[in-house]
Amino acid sequence: MPTYVDPNACTACQGEHQGPLCVYICPNDLMVLDQDQNKGFNQEPEMCSECYACVKLCPEEAIHVRGLSLIHISEPTRPLYI
Repeated sequence: MPTYVDPNACTACQGEHQGPLCVYICPNDLMVLDQDQNKGFNQEPEMCSECYACVKLCPEEAIHVRGLSLIHISEPTRPLYI
């Protein structure tokens, strides 16, 4: 499920010296800063590799995963071995 940014919660990591952390952590460069609203957003949700690095890193917990609202992404995760 792709990620999306709650614009009401996003502060663009105000106070961080490099700006929004999601922009720097996204391995596919999908998270960008909307210059007009000064908010982060996923520019191509269908291309999201679902690594959830942005979700885990967001200090405001403003990034969510569609369909996974009952799962606590901030919990430590373990790889699934098949």
